[in-house]
Amino acid sequence: YLVTFSEYQTKNRLEINDPLPDELVPSLERYLSVHRPVLLKRATKKAPTIALFIERDGCPLQAPGLRAQIKARTKERFGHEIWPHLFRDCAATAFAEELPEHALAVADLLAHSTLQTAQKDYVHAQGRAASRKYAATVLEARKESLAVAQAELRETARDSTK
Repeated sequence: YLVTFSEYQTKNRLEINDPLPDELVPSLERYLSVHRPVLLKRATKKAPTIALFIERDGCPLQAPGLRAQIKARTKERFGHEIWPHLFRDCAATAFAEELPEHALAVADLLAHSTLQTAQKDYVHAQGRAASRKYAATVLEARKESLAVAQAELRETARDSTK
């Protein structure tokens, strides 16, 4: 299967043609053979549609409906909504965090029209990494400080019992 979007269907006006990951093929085939035909039978308009995804009423699923479904399912599963564009941001940030030396490759991965967007994701990832490192440093300093304070208290307690 090939996932295809024309230049008119993408924000940056670049056509996308990518193979569907093999792991998703069984789910897509089940949807096509079992669920999609049932949904199509519900259509009030009997004109055929080439739309892949169909709403409960048998009409083609539009972008707002898809966005609402994704937000509802992620809230149900994870406790908070994740909208489609946030998946892209998460992917870009994770890529930049895991492979910082290849961070600008995210521009190709997500079909960014400029490197500026990829740079923004890289800077965000680096800021998160710096924040985690700072928090770890503060926590370590706090543990050391607490250990010193506890040792001083034990020393004081021993001195007071003499």
